[in-house]
Amino acid sequence: MPFPLSDIAEADVVVLVGSNPADTMPPAMQYFDAGRERGAQHVVVDPRRTATARNAALHLQPLPGTDLALANGLLHIALAEGWSTRSTSLIARPASTTSGPGSRATGPTGSSGSPASPWPTSGAPSSPSHGPSGPSC
Repeated sequence: MPFPLSDIAEADVVVLVGSNPADTMPPAMQYFDAGRERGAQHVVVDPRRTATARNAALHLQPLPGTDLALANGLLHIALAEGWSTRSTSLIARPASTTSGPGSRATGPTGSSGSPASPWPTSGAPSSPSHGPSGPSC
C-alpha cells in the first residue's frame, strides 16, 4: 500500500472501489473499525454485497457499464466543490472558478496572453509523437 494502514483509522471518509479488505486483508479491518468507532463514513462501490460493504455507511452497487459514469460524477463533484487543486490535479479548474488578473471567460492565461496550461510548470508531460500507426515504442 502507498500509505500506512493506520491512516485509515484517522480518515473521516474512506471510499473503496471494487475492494473487499474484509476478505482479502482481514488484519486491515481493525483500522476501518477504529475509524467507524470515531465517526468515519465508509463508502463501498462494488456490485457484490461483500463483508466490507455490509459495514459501510453507503454501499453503491453499480450496474455493468455504469462505473465510468459514476467515476466521472465523483470527479465532477470533487472539482466543483474545490476538493482538488491545480497543485494536486492534472485537470484544470473550470473557468467559472477563476478570478483576478489574467482571467477571462476561457480561464487563466499565461504571460503571453494565451490560455495557461493546466500542467504543472515542472515535470509536465511532453507531447507524444504519434506516427501513422500510433505511438512509437
